[in-house]
Order: sequence, then structure tokens, then C-alpha cells
Amino acid sequence: MFDTTETGCYTGNTLAPQAALERVLARQFDGWDILKEICSAVLSQHIAARYESPLGVDMMLVKTVQGIMLHPCIEVNLRRTMGYVALDVARAEYDLPSVLRPLFGWSLLM
Repeated sequence: MFDTTETGCYTGNTLAPQAALERVLARQFDGWDILKEICSAVLSQHIAARYESPLGVDMMLVKTVQGIMLHPCIEVNLRRTMGYVALDVARAEYDLPSVLRPLFGWSLLM
């Protein structure tokens, strides 16, 4: 699970076990379990025969006038993502903050 600025620039990942992150998402989005099944089925059908490495599906919870809504697929990254790195760091036994922040500032790039 990652955070962004209001304009969508990546700011960091939450460090927690996958099960804890999924509990947070399930509380904010009622269809989380169904969405996981759909993503798995679609990726298995269209990618699994050609690709056997890590991948990440970027999704976004968006605040709207109707409440928080899910944008289910921003992009599919056929690579090891910062989400994978955050999960690996969360599994390690280090005394770390709860959010993994990059060592660069987006303001330098804008």
C-alpha cells in the first residue's frame, strides 16, 4: 500500500505484513476479496503463460463526493515494485518507521 500527494506523486509505502494491509483495504472497500479473485483470474489468463516474475497492480482509493471509491487498475508493472520492497522490509526484524519513504524529493523533479 502506497501513499501519494493530492496530485498523484508517489510519497512512500506503508510497512506492514500483507495480511494487515489487506485488512485495512477490506475496511475501506467492501469488494476487496472479489477484486483479488478477478485480478488473479485476468492476470492468469492473459499474462501467466508468458511471464513468470514479480508484478504489481497499482490501484487507488479516491475520495469523491459519494465517498471513498476504488480505481481498480491504474497500471500493471511487470517488475519488482516498491510494494514488494516494502513487504520484504516489513518481514525483516528491524526497528523501522511504519512508512518507507524514498530518499529523493519530488519537489526537485517538478
